Amino acid sequence: MNIGTLGSDGAVIPVRSGEGFVLLLRIPLQRGYTSYTADLYDPNQILEWTVTLPVTMARDASARDQRAVQVPGAKRKSGTYSVVVRGATEGGGSEEVGRGSFELQVQ
Repeated sequence: MNIGTLGSDGAVIPVRSGEGFVLLLRIPLQRGYTSYTADLYDPNQILEWTVTLPVTMARDASARDQRAVQVPGAKRKSGTYSVVVRGATEGGGSEEVGRGSFELQVQ
């Protein structure tokens, strides 16, 4: 999933009821953040889960920080989920870096 792009990424993730899954997040690299948080929202836009990710450095400024994030199992329903990534600033604030969405198909 490309964070910071408009619209759905078109990713469809099939999952058995109650099982977790892996999201590959491509976060645009920006300087000045101490960490990232990724928030998972269900189809009703209710916050379901949050994970904190450390910042990594890349040689190429146009690169993206790619992360495989294990989303734990939970009782989920089929539908369009969204992920919002925020960067934590040194001053204790946070700024939205971007968002993406995917279709979860619970089987």
